[in-house]
Amino acid sequence: MILKDNSKEIVIEGKFIKKVIEKGKIEDKEERLIIPGFIDSHTHLIHEGLSSFFPNLYETSSLEEAIQKVLEFHRKDLPFILALNFDESKWKVKKLPTKKDLDKISKDKPVIFRRICGHLAVTNTKGLEKFKNFKGVEKETGIMREFVPLRIFSLLPIPEEIFLNSLEIAIEKAIRNGITTCHEMIGRKGFYYFLKLKEKNKLKIRIRYYAPYNLIKEIEKIGILRGFGDEYFKFCGIKIFTDGSIGSKKAKLSFNYRGDRKMGQMLISKKEFQKILKICEDKNLQLAIHAIGDRAIKNVINWSKEIIKRTDLRHRIEHAEMIDDKSLDEIKEMGFTLSIQPNFIKNWQFEGGMYEERLGKEWIYKMNPIKTIIEKGIKVGFGSDCMPLSPLYGIEGAISHPSEKERIDFYEALKIYSQGSAFLSYDENNLGEIKENYFADIVILKNKKIEKVIIDGEIKFSQTD
Repeated sequence: MILKDNSKEIVIEGKFIKKVIEKGKIEDKEERLIIPGFIDSHTHLIHEGLSSFFPNLYETSSLEEAIQKVLEFHRKDLPFILALNFDESKWKVKKLPTKKDLDKISKDKPVIFRRICGHLAVTNTKGLEKFKNFKGVEKETGIMREFVPLRIFSLLPIPEEIFLNSLEIAIEKAIRNGITTCHEMIGRKGFYYFLKLKEKNKLKIRIRYYAPYNLIKEIEKIGILRGFGDEYFKFCGIKIFTDGSIGSKKAKLSFNYRGDRKMGQMLISKKEFQKILKICEDKNLQLAIHAIGDRAIKNVINWSKEIIKRTDLRHRIEHAEMIDDKSLDEIKEMGFTLSIQPNFIKNWQFEGGMYEERLGKEWIYKMNPIKTIIEKGIKVGFGSDCMPLSPLYGIEGAISHPSEKERIDFYEALKIYSQGSAFLSYDENNLGEIKENYFADIVILKNKKIEKVIIDGEIKFSQTD
C-alpha cells in the first residue's frame, strides 16, 4: 500500500511502515494530511459503549428534557433505570437533580442519573433502598459521590451480553474518530470483557491496561509484570484516585469552592498512597494517579518525594487541571509524566462555564496550562476521558485556550495526541510516528476531518465507503 499527502509518500508492507519518502511541500487544495493514529491516553470504553445502550443525557439542556428522554428511551427489560452523562453546568438551571425529581420517572425501580465526570450520581427513593449503606450517599437528596458512581456498572445487574456489545460499539466509535490505541482505565470485569473480545478476534484497536489499586495484591501474587501481554492488549500499571472531580466538588482544593464552605476531599491517605507507590517502584510498575485539585496535586508531589528513587517508570498524573508553575518544576525533576484532557477546555473553560462557576473567573485562564507544560519539557500525552471520545474535539480546545499564552498550534496538538501519548505507555519505539519499521497505524485527514483509519496496515474505516 502506498499513501501520499502534500509532503510525503509512505510505503506500507504488511503491518509495518516500510519506507517514508519526504517530497517537500506540494500544493494540495483538499489539504490531505497523513498522521500517526491517535493514541488516547485516558479512556473508559465500557462506559462509552454503555452510553449507547442507556439514555445519554450529554446534550440535554435542562432537567426536564433529561427526564423526558429517560421516560421515552429507558430499557424496560431491566430491573433498574440508568441514564448517563448529565452535565447540570450546561443546563438552563444549573442545579443537580434530587431523588424527588427522579421519583417522577419511577417509584418501583431504582433510577440512577450518572454525571458526565463519573464521580457523582443521583438516585430516586427506590434506589436509596439499594445504595443507602454505601459511603458518600446523601439520604435526603439521593445524591451519591465517588464510591457508588465510580462502581455503578458493577453494582447494577447488567448482563454480560450488554457489556460485550457496548465494547464493540465503543471500539468502532474510537476507530471512526481516528483512535488506534487506548490507555484504558478499567477494573476486573473490564479486563475480562476486553480479553473476551480478543478471544473472538473483535479487539480491533490496541489497549494499554491500567488496573485499579484494589487488584494490586492479585497482580503481585500472580507475578504479572509491566509489559505483560502483546501489541493488542498490554498491562502497563496501576490506577489510583487521590481526589474527585470539580463537577462533583470533590476535587481537593487549597481554598473553598465558590459559594461553598467545602474544599473537596482527598480520597486516599498519605500512608496508603506511599504504600502503593512503593509497591509500584519495587515491582517495576507504572502508577497512574488521578489528581485534579491544586491541593491534591501538591500532596501527590510531596508524598512522592519520600518514595520515588527512579524516574524511568514514567509515573503519570491524570488530568492535573489545576497545576501551577512550582508544581510543574517539581514534577519535571521527579520524572512524572502528565495525561491531559484538552476537551475539558472546550467543555468547561469559558465565561459562564463550570470552572468559573465552581472556582471563580480567574480560573478560566489558569486551568489546563498546556503550553507551559510543554515549554518546561515535561512529557505529556493527550486523552479524551470519553468526554467526548474525539481527539479532534480535544484538539479544538488545545488550540483555542482562553489564555493566548497557553494555546498550541494544530500540528503540535497532533504530535502530543500520538507521539506524546505513546511515550506514556512505553510505545515510543513502535507507535506514535510515521517512521520506518513502526506499526502502520495511520489516519488520513482531509480538511481536518477523518477520511481513513488504518491499523496494522489494514483500512478499518473510510469516509468514502
